[in-house]
Amino acid sequence: DVTLLRSRDARVLSRQTHAVGSEPVSSLGPLIVEATLAQLDGRTTNNRQAHAAPTPAAEVALLRGRHFLARRGAGDLDRSLQFFDQAIAIDPNYAPAWSGKASAHLLQRVYYLQPAAAALPLARSSAERALELDPDLADGHAAMGLLALNVDTDFDLARARYDQAIALAPSHVQALQWSAELAMLSGDYELALARIRQASALDPVSPLLTGIWGTILATAGDRTGARDKFNEALQLDPRFVWIHRELAHLAEFDGDVRGALQSRRREMALRG
Repeated sequence: DVTLLRSRDARVLSRQTHAVGSEPVSSLGPLIVEATLAQLDGRTTNNRQAHAAPTPAAEVALLRGRHFLARRGAGDLDRSLQFFDQAIAIDPNYAPAWSGKASAHLLQRVYYLQPAAAALPLARSSAERALELDPDLADGHAAMGLLALNVDTDFDLARARYDQAIALAPSHVQALQWSAELAMLSGDYELALARIRQASALDPVSPLLTGIWGTILATAGDRTGARDKFNEALQLDPRFVWIHRELAHLAEFDGDVRGALQSRRREMALRG
């Protein structure tokens, strides 16, 4: 058995078993080195393929998948998966499509649109495949952070994954958004607001980000600011179901029965 380790962290780069016949052991060294280098060269080739520029068709499918992923509705998440699968069918080594697929499966579980037994294994395997193809893919680390938070309930690991994603890509909107939500859950409203402001500055016409900003304000006790943000989100997309639900929650908290009923009726009408 021959194991090749990376010196700085003892990571296993290669592990091979070589059958020894009648040859002297001393004569096997060059053969083993040659075989090991050939294996590593194959991995390098695969890595180059993973980082190669995607075909235009795969990139378009990815962008469409991300568009529907941001909308969060049941039909929207289904459509996002269709486009991510389409991108993967066109280019199986397209790492961002795998991470998008992971996020879509996981959000289906977060919103109780799919049972855990169906969604979670697909989410985890897709995220792992994305990072296998590209270990420095911010999208992949963000997806693993969402898994850590919503499946493993490991706040520290989720925070580390989000921070890693942001370090790799400081303008990664989704990582900033999920980091903001985690900070809100942890009670760090200052960080939550800072992160959602960063994300919103990068995508100022996103009703989702505007709505999450409102949720953070509401959780922090600023219901007036929250209502303003929710109404701003509806100006961007009047059919955004989740925002009507959030407005209903605000009205219920304030004892505004009529306002709560109106928002609930709009929500149910949009859900069909």
